[in-house]
Amino acid sequence: MQFADALNILLKHEGGYANVSGDTGGETYQGISRNNWPNWPGWQIIDQYKPLKHNQVIENVALQNLVTNFYKVHFWDVIKADQLPKGIRPLVFDFAVNSGTGTAVMALQKVLRDSTGKKIAVDGVVGPQTIALANQLPAKQLFERYKQARYNFFVRIVERNPSQKKFLTGWLNRLNSYQFVGIAAGSVVLFSLLAYFALKGN
Repeated sequence: MQFADALNILLKHEGGYANVSGDTGGETYQGISRNNWPNWPGWQIIDQYKPLKHNQVIENVALQNLVTNFYKVHFWDVIKADQLPKGIRPLVFDFAVNSGTGTAVMALQKVLRDSTGKKIAVDGVVGPQTIALANQLPAKQLFERYKQARYNFFVRIVERNPSQKKFLTGWLNRLNSYQFVGIAAGSVVLFSLLAYFALKGN
């Protein structure tokens, strides 16, 4: 899967504009937090459209280009997704956006270390060894073990801080929207968002 396809899936999860009281990120637009990224130029355009409704997506080409570039530069390129196996790219990308690039990559490196028995630095930086080992493992095995690692990550958050339990269902629905499906002529990863949005709507 290429960047454009992975981004389309991600943005369906992230939604549009939000400014929820108590959210430490402050205003967000398609997952971009104003408190964390105050100098992102997209805010200048967004401010011109206010007041905005919750989850509203602004129809502005320049703004959408800024969103696309933001995710490409700060996440996709940082995890070197184009060099990872195609099947795992969207899942690592989503983890990076949701929990940080370092966290997502370290989870991948731990899976690779445990699955191959090879020594690999768990440093959160995608280097030649991370890329090589990721491409050596069977696609389905890598996908399933990485998905399990992300599940474990969410569970540990709640164990350390029970107040976060209210977010667990949403986190797991997002994670479970990513499904690996094998086909006779090889294997592909199909990302079924239908179940996720059905649950989200309940």
